[in-house]
Amino acid sequence: MVQLKVLLDKRTQKSDGTSTIYFRVTENRKVFYLSTGYSLEAKYWDDNKGTVKRTYPNAQSINASISKKYFDIQKAIIELEDEGIFSMDSLKEKLIPRPSLVTFKQFADMTIEELYKKNRVGNAIVYQTGVNSIFKFKPSKELRFTDISSQFIERYIDYLTERGCKINTVGNYLRTLRAIYNKAIKAKLVDRRYYPFAEIPIKTERTAKRAFT
Repeated sequence: MVQLKVLLDKRTQKSDGTSTIYFRVTENRKVFYLSTGYSLEAKYWDDNKGTVKRTYPNAQSINASISKKYFDIQKAIIELEDEGIFSMDSLKEKLIPRPSLVTFKQFADMTIEELYKKNRVGNAIVYQTGVNSIFKFKPSKELRFTDISSQFIERYIDYLTERGCKINTVGNYLRTLRAIYNKAIKAKLVDRRYYPFAEIPIKTERTAKRAFT
């Protein structure tokens, strides 16, 4: 059964003391978060009602806007269920505007081009090598940032390891992928909630010193 709730993310707080209000969709332990576009201090949020308290300025207008988005999401869920094609991916596709879905390759290419323009040739080559490795693993120009989950990265690590890549090489490729992902978050191309590296340790191995004779 699909559940939809409006919550205040009290776990993370911005520098101004506010937290984001977001929608949470849950189905069979899978979770999809979508920001409402609003944030406020916890003291102005009613946990029981899932609404902004009336003591907050423009509370009525904000609650009306959130309520409209809530019913839009609910409508999308019902439509997908009626069509028999509901999944978190199909819901994301229906709710997230297409123009913002820049592919991983498009953004990676732009990032590498920018490094060359800044004469950071070494960095550009490292990034290009890492990106080439990812597309050998997943040769799809339509790869989206939301496709790059922790499971995707674990499969990618297995792929590299099976092909004889050393721990440090794997680490370099993962750091490149992580750096590009962080830049995409900063550019607001992907929501921070999709960040896949939280539980992915990037290992390093101390290299033995060579003896000179």
